[in-house]
Amino acid sequence: MSSAAVGEDLAGGLETKTQLKHSSDIDLDYGDPLCVTEYQEDIYKYFKKLEACAFYFSPDFMDKQLNIDWNKHCILVERMIQLRSEMKLLQETILLAVNILHRFLSARAVSTDKVELVGLCCLLIAIKYEEVYVPSISLLLSLSMDTSSTKFEIIEGEKYILKTLDWDLRASGPLSWLRKASEADDYDVKSRNLAKYLIDISLAEKKLVRVVPSLLSASALWLARVVSNRGTWNTELKHLSTYSENELLPVASIMVDYILVQPPPHSELYNFYDTKKHFMVILDYSSNTLNPPPSVG
Repeated sequence: MSSAAVGEDLAGGLETKTQLKHSSDIDLDYGDPLCVTEYQEDIYKYFKKLEACAFYFSPDFMDKQLNIDWNKHCILVERMIQLRSEMKLLQETILLAVNILHRFLSARAVSTDKVELVGLCCLLIAIKYEEVYVPSISLLLSLSMDTSSTKFEIIEGEKYILKTLDWDLRASGPLSWLRKASEADDYDVKSRNLAKYLIDISLAEKKLVRVVPSLLSASALWLARVVSNRGTWNTELKHLSTYSENELLPVASIMVDYILVQPPPHSELYNFYDTKKHFMVILDYSSNTLNPPPSVG
């Protein structure tokens, strides 16, 4: 092939990519090979499908539990959040761990004396799925201060949970959606950190447990931007998040109601974000939101 022909092929390829960019309307990461823009549309379509199956669990899963109530569930989740802090785990890990916990509780009743064991097994499974470094079971037990569980029980419990879930750990996490929508927010650090806190509220707030990840993420980012005075929910944000402002208001209202409660309902979650590492987003929120945003109502 001549150099002229090669040049024409290359030019044609560039033209096709440009057309692809325009056809997707908005692709702010276009041209960055790490963002695999060519596949993003298919990837997020797949995430949407996951929201309709793998993420979901029975809406009344706690009603099936004879020995534990929502309060005990929240205590367990707070303990898992504390371990996340002590072990410096990713947010993806705790989100997946609680997702696994909810899916397991949808399928099996758990006795009171096995609640801590189930929580540790779910966390260990999520760690193996998301983290680079996996702690030993002995370390996990020592940090959890669980004196009733043994290494053998952890191993057997892990296998039992995985078998119950049919070894299916697929879950479309909200952080994937947050990263995508944040492209249109210039990846503002403060609004992203506040949005992450608002997403984590879903770990313990009963009204948010069943909100799908894409809607949860978009609502969190919308509210974070309102607090941070980041402007309107424009066309780019609507496109990347797949939600209009009106669709976000019901979930955002739940978040506002939760975060305005004093003292904070779940101290471990509150304290985790009330640090310099997370830019004191709790203080930033409190100083800007003494009342719910007018548009939430």
